[in-house]
Amino acid sequence: MVFLGFSGLLLILWASSNASAQIAPEVSITCQPSIVELDVSPGQSGEGFSNCQVENKALYEVTVELSISDASNNIDTTLGKILLVIPGSGMEEVDVTFSADIRSPSETASFEINATVTKAGLIALNEAIQPSTNANVQVEIMDFIDFEYSSTGLTLNSAPGDSFNISAKVRNTGNVEIDVDFIVSNADELALKGIVCTQTLGLTLETSDYVDQNVMQCTVKDDFEESEELKIKVYAVATGQGLKKESGDTYVSVSISVPDEGGFGLGGLTDDISEENMKLIYAGGGLLALLVVLIILVKVLKRGGSSASAEWDDDDFDFDL
Repeated sequence: MVFLGFSGLLLILWASSNASAQIAPEVSITCQPSIVELDVSPGQSGEGFSNCQVENKALYEVTVELSISDASNNIDTTLGKILLVIPGSGMEEVDVTFSADIRSPSETASFEINATVTKAGLIALNEAIQPSTNANVQVEIMDFIDFEYSSTGLTLNSAPGDSFNISAKVRNTGNVEIDVDFIVSNADELALKGIVCTQTLGLTLETSDYVDQNVMQCTVKDDFEESEELKIKVYAVATGQGLKKESGDTYVSVSISVPDEGGFGLGGLTDDISEENMKLIYAGGGLLALLVVLIILVKVLKRGGSSASAEWDDDDFDFDL
């Protein structure tokens, strides 16, 4: 009798437990992936997804309402479905979309996907006794580097022994702080010709910052040989948060002018005048000197303005005083 009474008690407890499992509504929710990354760099969608599975633990149909906690001003969320009708011991899936505007600032936010049972079968449950559960999804707006860059496009004029500056215009269009350096890509070629350029200033820019500053100085060596117009190729390198991006080359034109050592005008025109005729010029006084200057100018005009040395005939100075 004792054994039968004990067995009956166990049977009652088991039945009560089984009945409770059927009567009390219960659901579970899991979302994968639990970490979602949003690429907000130009050309990307700025979207990410997580798939959530909601399982009904009860043996009868339940209605489940889904909601998402609002954890960020920069990240929007969209539920594929808000209400799920799940049969007993069944499961339903729903996609959650996370999105952010292109070029949004970097951010990490945690979202709760809540699943609340609002009906057990056809019976609406009082809000105070509605069972609820949730799953967490972490969403990251990824860092990216982007910037606008240009250098002076005007032709610079310089001469042997002189130096000149190159300025740069840079705007940070990424979502992290960047350090910007400037490099001459044809530095070896310029060095062979006698021009050496060095960076004088590196830039640090917060997001959306813009600067227009001299960033490089170039020096022309004293022994630069011939007048020439050259192109200096300068590109920018931005780094930040472990990321790196390079711009393409920009071209800065510079005109190097080397003075003509032969001079112009009367230089070289008297090289072949004989000593006798030079004495005649000196002895003739101011009027004769003026006449000689006129003769030389006529000679220059006949030779097209050239300052190269030319031979003189005695007839050029054969006149009566």
